[in-house]
Amino acid sequence: MVARHGQIGWFEALGRQDPVADTPMDRNTMFRIFSMTKPIVSVGIMMLIEDGQLLLTDPAAKYIPEFADQKVGVENNSELDLVPLTRPITIQDLLRHTSGLTYDHTGNTLVHQTIQAVKAARPQHHQR
Repeated sequence: MVARHGQIGWFEALGRQDPVADTPMDRNTMFRIFSMTKPIVSVGIMMLIEDGQLLLTDPAAKYIPEFADQKVGVENNSELDLVPLTRPITIQDLLRHTSGLTYDHTGNTLVHQTIQAVKAARPQHHQR
């Protein structure tokens, strides 16, 4: 489907749901898209920029208040120091994956260990 400003310009089913079973695609076919959310969100953000709703240079905290007063984890003599940002994280940083945010499961630095310890101390809940 291609739509803009609430108007559908094109809606068609193409291809196969499963190449082995040769099942045709239909308009109601659903897929899990995992990391494809990144380009989809990026397109949405670029549309908002095109419409003048936000700027690449806007601080992320303008839209996500939890980003205000962020700290950076800096290892210093095997200790983790939390220091203020030298500049706010921007929309552009988030789009370029240069914000400094990290996943807890992709390393073993003191930052990763701290995230893992905090998560382990929280009451258990469903995690994706």
